[in-house]
Amino acid sequence: MVPQGGVGSQRRGKGSGSSVTLILRARPGKSVPVELIWNEVADAIFYRVWRDGVPIAETAVAFFPDCPRGERVAYRVEAVRD
Repeated sequence: MVPQGGVGSQRRGKGSGSSVTLILRARPGKSVPVELIWNEVADAIFYRVWRDGVPIAETAVAFFPDCPRGERVAYRVEAVRD
């Protein structure tokens, strides 16, 4: 499997067009096939994780373990704030 990480993400707020680039890295995991890690956004309430254009999870931390089924996948993470 070849995860495609590093896709930039946006931070969205109510009535705000502000954004920040997250540096997303995908690496082989120790207990799962893929571990996603990214830089934290100070005012983020949670992060939404996307795989191949589909939202798959929401997490409060800048880390997500994944078990994708395909050989090649693309990830994106979005930091969401109030």
